[in-house]
Amino acid sequence: MARGEGSNHHLHESEALDVMRLRSLHPMSLNGVPHSGLFHVKKEPNTTNDQDIVLAPTPLPMVAPFPSFRPSAAGSGPVKRGRGRPRGTNNSKRPFATSYNVSSASASTSGASAGAGAGHSNGGISQEDCRTGNAELVNSLLMRFDAVRRRLCQNGIGDANTTAMGTFKSLGLRTNSRKRIGPVPGVDVGDIFYCRGEMYLVGLHVATVDIEFMGIHENLAVKALAISVVSLGKNVDEARDPASLVFKGYGGTAKYGDGPSHQELDGMNLALDYAIQKETAVRVVRSEEDQMRKNKKIYIYDGLYLVTKKWREPRENGFMIYKFKLVRVSGQKPGFKVWKDIQQWKSGLVPRPRIMLEDISIGAELSKIPMVNEVSDEKDLAPFAYVTTLSHSVATVHHMTSKCSGRS
Repeated sequence: MARGEGSNHHLHESEALDVMRLRSLHPMSLNGVPHSGLFHVKKEPNTTNDQDIVLAPTPLPMVAPFPSFRPSAAGSGPVKRGRGRPRGTNNSKRPFATSYNVSSASASTSGASAGAGAGHSNGGISQEDCRTGNAELVNSLLMRFDAVRRRLCQNGIGDANTTAMGTFKSLGLRTNSRKRIGPVPGVDVGDIFYCRGEMYLVGLHVATVDIEFMGIHENLAVKALAISVVSLGKNVDEARDPASLVFKGYGGTAKYGDGPSHQELDGMNLALDYAIQKETAVRVVRSEEDQMRKNKKIYIYDGLYLVTKKWREPRENGFMIYKFKLVRVSGQKPGFKVWKDIQQWKSGLVPRPRIMLEDISIGAELSKIPMVNEVSDEKDLAPFAYVTTLSHSVATVHHMTSKCSGRS
């Protein structure tokens, strides 16, 4: 990675920047306002000189860190306080920050329990926030989990995801733990997750299997109702329709040494069937192969679906299996469809709509940079010159100056 304009110096891997993972397929919000970036352009009024255009940093959303817990042995005498806020301060007034003490993630479970007794439960998250979260808390958890995972990778830990997940579980760091039907607070359609542990932390899909269900009381009995499914290659059809999917039932395999058999309408199959009877929505998470990590998947939240019907059909070995059809609820913004459209555009099989220019770099870059207009019908481009170097290597922050009134 080159540093500065026209520089031949390249960053050593020890100087590599920490790049945040892509978390959503949507660069635009629902109201059409672009998400804030690192910089935005400001221009002084009543001026036309290009030198008057300055770059001012846009403050990024800040999130409050979770308190770190230090283990202490009972009856071992006075406990030496570490760095932190003095006694008697109110955590609710703690300034927001983005830093995270990774070493605190290795605190023991006993330390988490001690913190819970001091007015916090589940690693510093209140009981109410643990049951029902929000967008700020969801983003904070994912950011901190990714920070711990990266640090473990840097330290040579083999399975960093599993280790980080175990630490967060022992500290009780999670939200949206209450099972619910329908959307999850703080999780938006199109959000991307890089492992099942991230979905567990935010309460999108907690089960280790591909169907999650909850108990519903009905006529003095408790019935299992499916509330979330994860589509993998082994349990869905290959059509990959963004508006519907066919989900294969569970059971009937030789996994547990009993030999293949017919699938029965029980367990998770019965939970999906109960969703048909109750006409309740089911969250659907689509999985795709991760091109950057071998034998890994990414998970895209695709919104709410309705289980519309079930049927049985024979598989290759002659035994019967159940299949369930799930249809996407209308009125939701696209999720998996965006991913599939991008794949088709990259392959060249389908032309991208509303494209104004195939490559604004005119071959100056290794990859084409298309220009697309999705906000108006304008098709003509104003004359421009594409440059391959930075015009401003360092951001210039504009400071307002006082004006002279002309009076002595």
